[in-house]
Amino acid sequence: MLALVGGAGDARAAPQGRWVEVRLRAPARLAADRPATGRMLVYVPPGLGKQPAPLLIVLNGWNGTADEWKRHPEVTAFADAHGVIVAAPTVGRTVYESRFYPESRGRWGPVPGAVWLGEVVLPHLRANFPVRQDRAGTAILGNSTGGRGAIVVSQRYPQFGFAASLSGTYDLGLLRPTEGEYKIHAVVFGPRARHRQRWVDEDCVVDARVTPLRAMTLYLAHGGADKVVGVSQLHSMEAFLARHGVQATVVVDPAAGHDWKFWGTQLARALAALARALEATRPPPTGGR
Repeated sequence: MLALVGGAGDARAAPQGRWVEVRLRAPARLAADRPATGRMLVYVPPGLGKQPAPLLIVLNGWNGTADEWKRHPEVTAFADAHGVIVAAPTVGRTVYESRFYPESRGRWGPVPGAVWLGEVVLPHLRANFPVRQDRAGTAILGNSTGGRGAIVVSQRYPQFGFAASLSGTYDLGLLRPTEGEYKIHAVVFGPRARHRQRWVDEDCVVDARVTPLRAMTLYLAHGGADKVVGVSQLHSMEAFLARHGVQATVVVDPAAGHDWKFWGTQLARALAALARALEATRPPPTGGR
């Protein structure tokens, strides 16, 4: 496991300008007293000074890996331009569940996905990398199931000031049992008809989970021709936010589907939105002349 200087330390202590693989270990209490380890890639941009850097966590889609982010140079270009540390955990087939259930037939790992992000990944980054410890300096972004994850984790762990979700699933009640999206959630939650409250508890469009979103900058985008995750998911999320008076940037590309042709264009726009949010909340410099 890589051990680096913590948040208030010197950013120059970390390897810079390249992706570094980090092995994570979860506390036994989170994994039913079983060993729980995982993999993450971290990119530290060159030229950082002594001040802690903003942190961006990026989440892959269902059955993906952290390595897919290495294929998108706009991520490291953004990190270099704005002095942001980027972390990409591999979370495989999680649907960012808050817990496992007796009916959970598919588990991406020993710890539920949302718990892994909020109680393993983020604390490890804050303890071992020179990142900011405040909400305004902490961001999360994902595509597809990772887009759902960006919202789920932000709602359950209110330590993020920015979230971007590209083609995410937010309203589990809209999923039809014949759809692939329903099936990957049913593998974890069990059949919805038998466990309706469980599906509600794991949902995003729940009134009890709106409060953390009020303090965030949100960027949500979806393809109008998406055949994997219907655009009705975004419409439901937009209505939920509007009902509670929560502001968000919402983008629908009528011709776009569920692929990197769409996510690539939206990734650039989401990162630009993050850059503006970071600039607006940048802490004043410390120290003397």
